Amino acid sequence: MCRHGRDHLEEQRKRSTGTDRRSPTGDWAEAIDLENVLECASPLGLYSEKVDPENGTLLGNFPQAFSHLGLSNSVTYLARALDAGGKVTSEAFDPNPVETLFRRGDPPEP
Repeated sequence: MCRHGRDHLEEQRKRSTGTDRRSPTGDWAEAIDLENVLECASPLGLYSEKVDPENGTLLGNFPQAFSHLGLSNSVTYLARALDAGGKVTSEAFDPNPVETLFRRGDPPEP
């Protein structure tokens, strides 16, 4: 069952709107907490718009594309930070080269 209340889910929403790029600032307990968000998925691995903080019931639009996109972005940025040994700052972290499933066009240059 999803253990997170409204405040934690609001924090995840903020990350999905761009502040997740600044998560690798040294507070790895916060970044590793992202793993716990996976517990909020349905049995099929889908996420809703909201989760009831009392019992973990999925609420709102389901499935919610923005929840999936936000989680995907957060995991991508966290993986890049971990690959860099956790020494990535928000000033040095450029999210532009991140490839997504939705990108079209020529592949990036090496």
